[in-house]
Amino acid sequence: MIDILNNFMGQWTLQDLDALKIAYHGDFRERDMFNYMWRMPAAHEYLSPPLVAPVKSEVEADRLRNEGNANFIKKRLEYSMQLFNQSICAAPHPPLRKEDGFCEAAKEGEIPGSHDHSLTGEEETPEQLGTTVLPATDESDADKSPLAEEKGIREQQDVQPKEGASDSTGNPKSQPTEPYLALARGYGNRSAVLFHIERYHESVRDIERALRYSQEEAFKKKLLARKAQCLEAIQEGAIRESVKKPFIPPKMESHNPAHPSLSRCVRVENSSAKGRHLVAERDIRPGELLMVEEGHWDALSPEYWPTHCALCFLFCLTPVPCPSCRLVIFCDEACRARALAEFHARECPVLPGLVALDLEPPALLATRIVLKASYVTLKEVMPRLLREMDEGKRGGGGGGEQEVFDSSDFRNLILCDSRKLKSKPEHYLGYCTSSLMLTKILEESGKFFVNRDDQALQPSQDDLRMTGTTIFLVTMTVFALSNSILYTEKLHGGAMLGERFSSGVWPTVCLAQKSCCPSVTMYMCGPAMVMRSLAPIPAGQSITTLGTFHFSKIPPTKRREANAEAGIQCSCRACLEDWPIYQELPTETRLKCPKCAHPLTRSAEGRVQCLHHVVSPAARGTGAQGSCWAAAKRILCWGQEAEVGEDMEEMKDLYATVDKFQQRRSFLRIGEETEEERQLIVEVAEILDKHGVLPCKLHYDIQDILTACFSIQDRSITT
Repeated sequence: MIDILNNFMGQWTLQDLDALKIAYHGDFRERDMFNYMWRMPAAHEYLSPPLVAPVKSEVEADRLRNEGNANFIKKRLEYSMQLFNQSICAAPHPPLRKEDGFCEAAKEGEIPGSHDHSLTGEEETPEQLGTTVLPATDESDADKSPLAEEKGIREQQDVQPKEGASDSTGNPKSQPTEPYLALARGYGNRSAVLFHIERYHESVRDIERALRYSQEEAFKKKLLARKAQCLEAIQEGAIRESVKKPFIPPKMESHNPAHPSLSRCVRVENSSAKGRHLVAERDIRPGELLMVEEGHWDALSPEYWPTHCALCFLFCLTPVPCPSCRLVIFCDEACRARALAEFHARECPVLPGLVALDLEPPALLATRIVLKASYVTLKEVMPRLLREMDEGKRGGGGGGEQEVFDSSDFRNLILCDSRKLKSKPEHYLGYCTSSLMLTKILEESGKFFVNRDDQALQPSQDDLRMTGTTIFLVTMTVFALSNSILYTEKLHGGAMLGERFSSGVWPTVCLAQKSCCPSVTMYMCGPAMVMRSLAPIPAGQSITTLGTFHFSKIPPTKRREANAEAGIQCSCRACLEDWPIYQELPTETRLKCPKCAHPLTRSAEGRVQCLHHVVSPAARGTGAQGSCWAAAKRILCWGQEAEVGEDMEEMKDLYATVDKFQQRRSFLRIGEETEEERQLIVEVAEILDKHGVLPCKLHYDIQDILTACFSIQDRSITT
């Protein structure tokens, strides 16, 4: 992509540069920005990347399968499984038929029950295969032993050295009549690995898939024998396979009637300064459930394409391939059918070209959103959307005040952007450049511009400009408002690590104000985004989500620069007071005086005092004697030595609660905590937010722990 841009910019004259500065300086309407570049002849000449067609290769599939066989013989089961998966994806695939589930799933549009975007260490990963214990075998039964299987592999390799597959056939004449033999052998080989790691149900499914694409007698006989062994093991119940139940999102007790994704304790307000934004209807405690919204506009990060389902984002032990490309996988036929019906049938022809351009993840997400919306929908929606933008409704979240908010409505995706700051000119230029290239790729693919009957259309110039403008608007929204979902792994002691796993735009989340010290946390649970409060939120206060970076991650100066680039004006306490990064936060936890807000001091004897409140000790004696003694002390200047700080007895209990948590913290097992421990965490979060001297490390840690506790609790809900 860099070469394409360099060639394009190399054609600019000084006059072009001056015109571009004016066009992308923020004074133009956003739709005019794309139209300006569309009218440039050089843009069409240099920003038309070639369409890279998806490729399947029987030669490559055979190579990968043979390498998998060699590793299977050496008992490298994990690696052989990966190679067989790659072989299946590379093998030529027939068009999907009704018995493959494509037509039925496309009509029904049902969500497979195993969908879950959240990733925890409790899920099975490929690395776990290396430690799997092989099933016990009877030495007298040669057909059931792994060694016998390997012997069969070597014998067949001697018969057919070119094929080298464990389930290859000895009849070379079968190849011309079975064009998908490489696919069948890939499934057959993988079923052998699954048999040896005691995944009998998965092995049976792979055997059935293999038999669907090849009926060669020797091949069929071998697979049916293995299937009988699997069914026998399943029937005997000797092996109890762990079946992961799908997560379901938590249920809210009461919904906001105008905004079903929100709890009733949250309302949507509209103001000239903030647009429509989320506000607490009542006082909200830490940990309360505020929102559950299903994802309609999200995509998997490219690094996880080879290992996770492109639709439901689950890790795939035994994936099924896309029938046309080898870039994405699916966990089963149901997910594949739904993905093809919703977006991948249009995405598949252009995906290799997008990968070749090396686009940033937000640009890939913007492309997925436009492809999922479809040309037919955009043709209907965009005229109204552009009118609403001209009327100043951007930031309103779409619809009228009386309409029920629909997060799956494409209009809400664009209109939910309530940013007041304009992007930098170079950002607008970059958005337009990538949008124009993507429009060219969609035009050349022949799969995007289709009618309701999937018949290809010849797009007009208006259609192309409308598509490019849409991609441009979505790209701006994604760059500014998308949320990254982390791949989390539960570690020893309950700690959580993560890296970007997927990203998406949730229109309800976009209505919240952005902050470097957010009042809520969000995580995926099944197919939905869940929002819970992290800190006490008083009634009438705005609800804030994370903007660009958390204050604990980068220094204040860089944080302000990042916010400015994203068009965010953050006025959170962390930004106003220039809170440092986590490593520089104070380790001591101190509370402040409820009268003057100065830090309290604690003595070794347990006294809690505010040294900014000076008091005299109680007078000795009573009556006149006491008064005379007090007067004599003042005359002798004894009173100055006797004055001490004021005791804050009411703060002792709060310190005791914090100390109680600190003592239990090292024994706390996140995800297995008791209700009493969870309530203790909530109480400490409330104490620190109201009475703590901030910032401090415990304030950050308690919110991190609170997020982990509730996310694991919500993900423990299964069907």
